[in-house]
Amino acid sequence: MRIQGWLRTVACVTVLGALSGLALSGCDSRGAVPSRPGQSAHAMPSGRHTMPDGTVMGGDDRMSETSSTPSASTSSSSTSPADEADGPSSAAAMICSRETAGAVQDTFSLADPPHRTAKWSDGVYRCDYKLPAGVLKLTVADLDQTGPGRAWFDHLRSRLSGTTSLTGMENFGFPAFETTTGDVVFLKDHKTLWVDATALRGSKLPAGYDRTDVAYQVAVAVVACWDE
Repeated sequence: MRIQGWLRTVACVTVLGALSGLALSGCDSRGAVPSRPGQSAHAMPSGRHTMPDGTVMGGDDRMSETSSTPSASTSSSSTSPADEADGPSSAAAMICSRETAGAVQDTFSLADPPHRTAKWSDGVYRCDYKLPAGVLKLTVADLDQTGPGRAWFDHLRSRLSGTTSLTGMENFGFPAFETTTGDVVFLKDHKTLWVDATALRGSKLPAGYDRTDVAYQVAVAVVACWDE
């Protein structure tokens, strides 16, 4: 129930080349890479948890943002919130960049870049993409220390159900996992990238894709450009 082998291989080779400093199509164009076929629904345990860095996780939204920092709204034509003095790092801001918006646009074969809204709160940066299929959520826990970074990743994995590790070429050498219901998570440079496609309507997904396929494709597009 995974993507046809040759498509996954193409995706992996493309990103591995990018990570090696070779021709990087994902960061200077709208090229998105393929995924796989699949499944449905999602349930998260209730409750809240404060991570070592102070980030609070939990609640119906699967991650609570408790800072009073006002949310930033960005459309397809606006500049990245990374320009804000106390905003996320450039790596974290990639999730709301034109390149990532282009990857989402290509994945869903949209005529125009999708509208997106961003929020920066307590070291967590989130970008929501409003799509015909629903809301695609991209989140980065913007940490820069090994202990808290790994703890956030591990705790997120413990809260999501139906997780499976990504291995071999699929994880590009980084800790990573996916769920059967539409989550894909990568840990790189102590930062956790979480692509959540669980709220998307299956009938509106690209032909041959399930929610996890879509999440993986978008996550790979970000990871390909994620270098500080």
